[in-house]
Amino acid sequence: MKLKAAPLSLTLIVGMLLPAVNEANALADAPAIPAVASDGCSGTLVETEPIDTVQTSTTVGYLNLYWDGSTGQNCATATSASVDWGVVKPMGVTIYQCAGSAPCSPPYNLQRSDPAGGGLANYGYYAGPVSVPGAGHCVWASAGIIWNGDRGSAVTRWHC
Repeated sequence: MKLKAAPLSLTLIVGMLLPAVNEANALADAPAIPAVASDGCSGTLVETEPIDTVQTSTTVGYLNLYWDGSTGQNCATATSASVDWGVVKPMGVTIYQCAGSAPCSPPYNLQRSDPAGGGLANYGYYAGPVSVPGAGHCVWASAGIIWNGDRGSAVTRWHC
């Protein structure tokens, strides 16, 4: 079982500073927030989405998408929330890249997951990081967590 340690401050910062956003374009004009790279991604945090369980609507984590203009990479992580911080549970994150600069349908040009091959694996703090080249491509990410038998998931909007 793989455990990844990340400071509690990252989860608290992401959870307190970024509201839950469900509208596809709600963050389009929002200023980017500099990333705290303790979850393994570098660059600027461009979107975060809560991972809420289906049955109880408990926020068990956050899907985070970063852009690093110096490397041209997009990176994604799924980070535990305070309710399940450090508790080993099934988690996973995947980032998808289109061949061009317009949103696309499967099959995707490139797809990277943690755990490798997709699905979920047991982590205590976060799944990822997973990265793809983002310059000139549309990308999006998805994540899932199972907490007390209740599955939660989240997706980002397209970033082109």
